[in-house]
Amino acid sequence: MHVLRAVLPVMRRQRSGTILNISSGGGIQGFAQSTAYGATKFAVEGLTLALAQEVEQFGIRTVLVEPGMFRTELLSDASVRYAAPSIDDYSHLTPARDAWAPVSGTQAGDPAKFGDVMVQVAGMAEPPRILAVGKDVLGIIETMTAERREQAAKFAQLSGSTDFDAAH
Repeated sequence: MHVLRAVLPVMRRQRSGTILNISSGGGIQGFAQSTAYGATKFAVEGLTLALAQEVEQFGIRTVLVEPGMFRTELLSDASVRYAAPSIDDYSHLTPARDAWAPVSGTQAGDPAKFGDVMVQVAGMAEPPRILAVGKDVLGIIETMTAERREQAAKFAQLSGSTDFDAAH
């Protein structure tokens, strides 16, 4: 938010610019034991999609970037802090640190290639509005899209039951 507040006045004056907002596969599908992380990434999704509608009139392009798992230090002990397990009802679950530690250093995504893609997208005259980056996140999108379609169809009558009758 602070960076957006700093750059948007300049971009509006020059009537151009590209914003790349980094979300995550965790902003498409929530994951157990990553609730706070997912909440922040879902917020980035909403912020970016709404912002795009507000700034496109000024020639500002906005890209919602949804990377999958990249082999960075994100999951290393130096980068992440886990809350100590403290709720007995969840004691049967593997602690978050133990669940995520084996993933660190085994992620399929190459950060250097991700950087190259970001440079390429930033230089596009018409970049994508939403860019999934990584085969793993493409799978998340397919799963969540299918689930949303199924749920929407299954509960369409209930969903539509809240509208005013046509006479109103």
